[in-house]
Amino acid sequence: MSSGPAATARFPEWDRAFDSTGSLSFRMGRHVPLLCLLGCLAFVSGGIWLLGVDRPFAAIAGVLAIVFFGLVGIPCCVYLFFNPRSLTFTASGVQITRRPLIPWAAIAGAGFIEQGSQAHGVLQLTPEGIAAYEVALAGRAASVHASQKSYAGADGVFLPTHLSASPRDIAAWVNETRERLTAR
Repeated sequence: MSSGPAATARFPEWDRAFDSTGSLSFRMGRHVPLLCLLGCLAFVSGGIWLLGVDRPFAAIAGVLAIVFFGLVGIPCCVYLFFNPRSLTFTASGVQITRRPLIPWAAIAGAGFIEQGSQAHGVLQLTPEGIAAYEVALAGRAASVHASQKSYAGADGVFLPTHLSASPRDIAAWVNETRERLTAR
């Protein structure tokens, strides 16, 4: 995992927003769920068209397209459109969407993992921090976190994808801000 280059004074607008309001938020752009919704609608309409074809396999494919993209894909896209993933930094810690708050003292650092041409942001937590975070997780969030451990590391927590800032920049800012806040 890379932590990126030093971030000293690289993000003055983020620092000003954080220092003046006490928080800094990044949200997933609405274009991602909108594009996914358009794709789901295209597959559902293709599935409806396939129902009119006289071949049995085409009808089966049509039903599968309607069920998967219509009953699963469309509601997920609508949910993400109205409840986008977010990442919020406060003086107390880091809040990832609707997961438990991670205090600054529990963060050992931040970095990113490169997978092909895409970078994924990761918070590295202290042993005590990861233990407290995992105890506080419940339900689906705990399952997702457990499935990502082999990629993010035993003490890593992935940041949401498709945010309005690059994972490299967010990781650099987190490292700089963590040092600044813990030095106080």
